[in-house]
Amino acid sequence: MNANKTNNQLIQLYEKYYPVLSEKIVKFNKSMDLQSKQKAANPLLLQVNDEYTNADLKIMIFGQEAVDWGGTELREIKKTNEMYFVPIMQEKNIVNLLCQFYGGFFLSGKCYKYTRGFWGQMKKIKNQLAEKMPHKKTAYLYNNVLKISKSEWGKPSREIIDIEKTQFNVIEKEIQIVKPDVLLFFSGPNYDGEIELTFKNSNILKAEQSIVEPFKLREFRKFDIANMPPAFRTYHPNCRLKNKQRYYNTLVDKICEMYNI
Repeated sequence: MNANKTNNQLIQLYEKYYPVLSEKIVKFNKSMDLQSKQKAANPLLLQVNDEYTNADLKIMIFGQEAVDWGGTELREIKKTNEMYFVPIMQEKNIVNLLCQFYGGFFLSGKCYKYTRGFWGQMKKIKNQLAEKMPHKKTAYLYNNVLKISKSEWGKPSREIIDIEKTQFNVIEKEIQIVKPDVLLFFSGPNYDGEIELTFKNSNILKAEQSIVEPFKLREFRKFDIANMPPAFRTYHPNCRLKNKQRYYNTLVDKICEMYNI
């Protein structure tokens, strides 16, 4: 796998769908009050580096959704305080810019400066796997179940989600391009329906078939998705649960069982 070639494939994928997405999101955002934080933000677009393409084990981690993705950087570039989603008709290079923002935040390791919550837990899992499998070159990509967020914390409106899932449902194609070995969803049970919409063209095990003992389905679930890597879902690290570390330790154990050869 070549990083430049892979990134070009990702850009071609995004550019194929971005014009129609722009049209739909611009129309939605115009229907909102000017300063509404419920407006759709920019989509999370991936980028890979040589560390990822050369790794022995490639892991794609999923959160729920970002917050105002790319907004800070784009407002600085455009010298405005009013920007939420940037349409391709306004900025022809927007796909490249968003991919670069991803690289600057995640591939650079800047994300790990956050020592608590989601990124604190991801760093802990990363360190656990490095300790248990020191002979494996393991690399990670960050994704979200919902690639288009709103401009404040929380799940976006159903209308934004529907626009994404009908006009920009690219996650399955992203996976085919970047070829991760395992998918880890830290999205919690309330996002299972969104995961199933993402892979609507694939068969997913019925709920009763995807339980991972000794946990309840809400706590830990295995997704067996046709033509996709092994996938596990557990709680988001920001959930208010006692002893949730046991779920993350189980994820580490499952990965070691499959790949510690």
